[in-house]
Amino acid sequence: MSDLTGSFRMVSEDEQAMRAKLEHLTVKDHGPVFGPCHKLPGHTVQKAKDELNETEERRASSLKDLRVMMKERAAEGDDLAKLVLDRFGDKPTL
Repeated sequence: MSDLTGSFRMVSEDEQAMRAKLEHLTVKDHGPVFGPCHKLPGHTVQKAKDELNETEERRASSLKDLRVMMKERAAEGDDLAKLVLDRFGDKPTL
């Protein structure tokens, strides 16, 4: 067996605790998928970090890109994009 090398990052105690909590969660623990969510639950944010390598900067950038794409599609006549823009406009803001 060969020795593997790699880089590791330091993980805070809060993140370690959240990961331990994630191991015990089930689908029912995540709550409703639809409806208003003013603040994402901590375990959802941690899951996004772990599975998607999401950061605040990436989330803001992706949201901006999504808004531009929806405006372009609405301008092209896409009915669904028009409905989304009518409903949400520039919300949610970060």
